[in-house]
Parts: sequence; C-alpha cells; structure tokens
Amino acid sequence: MKCNAKEYCQKLVEETEKINFKAPLNSWDIYIQGFQRNSLLLKDITNLKKYAVENKWNHDFNFNQKIFHQGLTIIVTEPDLRIVFASHNMLEMNGYLPTEVIGNKLSMFQGIDTDQVVKDKVSVVVSNKLPFEVSILNYRKNGTPYTSNIQGFPVFNRKQELVNFITFAKES
Repeated sequence: MKCNAKEYCQKLVEETEKINFKAPLNSWDIYIQGFQRNSLLLKDITNLKKYAVENKWNHDFNFNQKIFHQGLTIIVTEPDLRIVFASHNMLEMNGYLPTEVIGNKLSMFQGIDTDQVVKDKVSVVVSNKLPFEVSILNYRKNGTPYTSNIQGFPVFNRKQELVNFITFAKES
C-alpha cells in the first residue's frame, strides 16, 4: 500500500497512541531550562556586584565561584539580619523565591526543631561582627526540614563600618 507523507504521519500517530507512547524530551527543552536558570544566576551575580559597589563593600567574594562552581545560595542581610538580597537558586534549596524572603529575617527558615544552641552561637558571633560556619536544621516553604551548611561573614565598607552580612548556604 502506497501512502503520502500526510497519511504516513497520521498512521504513525495512530500507532503511537495505541501503545501509549510518550515522545522523548527534546534536548532543546533541557537546554532552555538550564539557560533560564543560568541567566537568573548571572543576573544575581550582576546585582550582587552592583549592590557591593553601591554600599562600598570592602570584600573579595567571588560570587561566580560561589554560585556556579560551589552551588551555594547567597543571602545578604542588613546588620539587623533583615534580608535584602537572595539568589534565585534558593528556590531549589528551600522552595522560596527571592521576592518571598526580602524584608524578612533569617529566622523565617527556622522551626520547632532548630537547635537553640546553634541559634545562640550564631547570635553571639553576629553581635560581635565575626564570621561563622554552622550546620542548622531549617525548614522549606512546604514545612519539610533540611540541614543547611551556612558560612556567614560580616561585610564592612571601606571605612570599616558594618554594612551587611552575607551568607553562603548549601543543603547537606
């Protein structure tokens, strides 16, 4: 039996439907997801650099290394720990969009089983304007717990005045 291209395509569709075949994901679909993610993260790096310049940070943080090579989520706070910046890869770690956390305090990620000793340790080093590294039980937006490894640093301006804190976090 001879058929034209249209008939052949129709038969192929009918046969495919009979066996409940699902078409494979195109490589383009995978590419565009990675492209969109990387575009947001590059925008984050640009915004962080701009924020650092505007606030006259005296720092040597390599944001590109932290986000792309180490896979860390970056959060910047005011000295009172109110969040002023969060990188977009936060969504992957805890389900929050950056816009949902801006203006809140870092304690928004803590819950009933978050270790009070760790919270107190962080409070002391922050009040003394010192760097810290902790593992802490935090909670995702949906309420499920996860352990977050956090490195925190005070950020000073060129006059050595405290202007921000910056944290680099990764789920362990």
